[in-house]
Amino acid sequence: MSEALTTDIYRQKATLSDAEVEQISSALAAEIGIESAKEKMAAARDAIVLVKRAISEGKKMNTTAFETASLESMHESWKQRRAVDSTATTEGIKERMVSLRDLPKDQEDAYLARLRSAIKHVETHIQKIPWHGDAFKKPLNEFLKGWEGREGYLGAMVCGSYGAGLQNKFSDIDVYVILSEKTDWKERGDKKFGDFLVEYNAHPIPYIRDLIEQDKKAGKRHCCRKVATGLILSDPTGQIRALQDDAKKQMLESLPRNSDPEWVEMSKYYMWDQIDNLRDMAERRDPGFAYAYFAGVVNIVDYFSKFLGAEVPRPVRAYQFFSSEDFRRSYSIDSFPDQPFAELVLECMKGAEISRVNTLTEYVTEKMGGLNIDGWTLQTPLAK
Repeated sequence: MSEALTTDIYRQKATLSDAEVEQISSALAAEIGIESAKEKMAAARDAIVLVKRAISEGKKMNTTAFETASLESMHESWKQRRAVDSTATTEGIKERMVSLRDLPKDQEDAYLARLRSAIKHVETHIQKIPWHGDAFKKPLNEFLKGWEGREGYLGAMVCGSYGAGLQNKFSDIDVYVILSEKTDWKERGDKKFGDFLVEYNAHPIPYIRDLIEQDKKAGKRHCCRKVATGLILSDPTGQIRALQDDAKKQMLESLPRNSDPEWVEMSKYYMWDQIDNLRDMAERRDPGFAYAYFAGVVNIVDYFSKFLGAEVPRPVRAYQFFSSEDFRRSYSIDSFPDQPFAELVLECMKGAEISRVNTLTEYVTEKMGGLNIDGWTLQTPLAK
């Protein structure tokens, strides 16, 4: 990977997740001399603003890159917070909230010394974070070398948890290899590079566009989001950037709502039938109750999200989606439009209890128009 491509990654990855913020906040706060937990996190976020600025300018993570930009920005942030935070009254905090221009020379020198020390600590922690440290670049370099020069290869992007900045020790690196429109094959696979596992898909551009369209008809944005939020590793022809720009525009379009009367009525009937069976299983203490319970919750979420034209990620991400604004922001996904429903789903996730899924079923059934099973009928024409 060339230096130019590495710089491009830095420009795109101009954000850090809450976990990454927490990772460096303690070292920074300790060096500057902040004790309050509230001020500690505020100072950490000030530092992140500086990190983001340096990244967006393609600068490397070192002391020199931070010094000029950091001082006034950090003080301005403290000064603005002071205007709205009447609890920040200690002399130490007041001192840090005034503009650097207003500080006596001896205080300025002392602050510079503390800040330089803090920056060195921040740099140490940043090097441990993927995208900002050197260890992460090596497996990507090795992986791309295996594709460069292959017929049809246009470039690649990183997607998934690493692309969103939400990776953990179990995460693999999801790489999307983009192929030319003349390519008549697709490929997927996994390859280990040291401690990193690269999982990749290789698709031609027309196939990617078809996947985006299929997802949209199904009320999903999986492929579109992957392309729109992916971090481009290599794009010598500019075709990947054009594909990404188009995907970003499509991300702004609304998903279709399923308001077909027959589908709505059958969905409500299926939910009634499902809760009736779950009540029976709960009463008999059927060993399969928990399995059926959580499958039932997934069904209800699917019905209601399609009815509203709302997007919900796959089950392994559902809890984070309903509970974490940081997750939704990182993956560029809107909040669920019905907050009471989201809270009921989170309650259902706490454990398999019939009262929880019963409440959820009743809520959704009512929102979809209600259902009286006594005398319920649905007459539809036969297919010709």
